[in-house]
Amino acid sequence: MQTNQKSDRTESLGGEGETILMLCNHRGKEIAWLRQEIDELRADRKSLQSRCNEQAVTIDLLKAKVKQQKLIIGASERVIKEIIHSYHRED
Repeated sequence: MQTNQKSDRTESLGGEGETILMLCNHRGKEIAWLRQEIDELRADRKSLQSRCNEQAVTIDLLKAKVKQQKLIIGASERVIKEIIHSYHRED
């Protein structure tokens, strides 16, 4: 039914109608391609967001390890100072 309506419209417009239909079909294909591109970009964005989240977790873990190492170093320095002080007291 729709094809008959389209052909009736194009016949009433003549060659101009065919040109309009060709342009519409071309635009429809471009729109479909753009939608596909948008979907792919959204998927890429989700993937990148996921990777960023993973990196953020890794960074947080590394920060925690650095903090732990600083605490160990601080404790070691205090122990070393105590040993040095006790050694000097024995003299």
